[in-house]
Amino acid sequence: VSFSTSNDGWAVGDSGTIFRWNGSAWNVQSSGTTVTLRAVVARNNNFALAVGDSGTILRWDGSTLRNVIRGDTPNFLSLSLVPSSTSNGWAGADNGAVYQWNGSGFSAALPIAGGVPPGGVRIRGISILSDSQGWAVTADGDNRIYQWTGGNTWNSQSDAPKGLNAVFVFDANNGWAVGEGGTLVRYSNGSWRLHQPSSPTSQQLNGIWMWSQTDGWAVGDEGVILRLQGGTWNRVDSTTNKNLYAVYALSATEAWAVGDSVIMRYSAQ
Repeated sequence: VSFSTSNDGWAVGDSGTIFRWNGSAWNVQSSGTTVTLRAVVARNNNFALAVGDSGTILRWDGSTLRNVIRGDTPNFLSLSLVPSSTSNGWAGADNGAVYQWNGSGFSAALPIAGGVPPGGVRIRGISILSDSQGWAVTADGDNRIYQWTGGNTWNSQSDAPKGLNAVFVFDANNGWAVGEGGTLVRYSNGSWRLHQPSSPTSQQLNGIWMWSQTDGWAVGDEGVILRLQGGTWNRVDSTTNKNLYAVYALSATEAWAVGDSVIMRYSAQ
């Protein structure tokens, strides 16, 4: 799920499903595909980018969703663009590789992770902070955090105690990654450390979004929703027990979460 403004949002999912928010309702958007779409980034009314299985790349140009054709067919799992950019970012795939977006297409595969499971480690989460700084996270036995420092250089920066599914780095000194068993890993002043005290949930966490250095959201299996406020994570009452996969905060008082046949909205005065 991703928003360019409070009146323009996108959500993607199974069987090529795309919903678009217009400020008052979510409407079905024809995608022209039946594959699972796994990540989307919206920048403005004339640009949104979605990726998914079998090398699927869909770009919104203001009037049409166009399929960006490529020669290979990785299953894209994650996507992040440089803030405010429509021409620089990275996608992660299930073959242990990342792909750089240049505004019109993705680069050739750049392997950054090992060879397990068959076909490579899955790059489950990615967060790009600037033109030369970003992070990616893995699970599936690799369980690492990788850092991008510009060019084609991605280096393993830290091991994680469990598999990680999502990462969000707010600035050069603050970020979080989430994953299996309720794992919360904090990035602070150049290093990643398991969050203490322990996580308020043992459910798998699948998505995270930071509104500020000390305010954020994480979502996971069985409808789990966590809120970070003042450096402390707490569980928030949820009206669903369905798995949630992604979350996006528009402000400190408005956020959206999406999951299995559910779209949820948080709004506070």
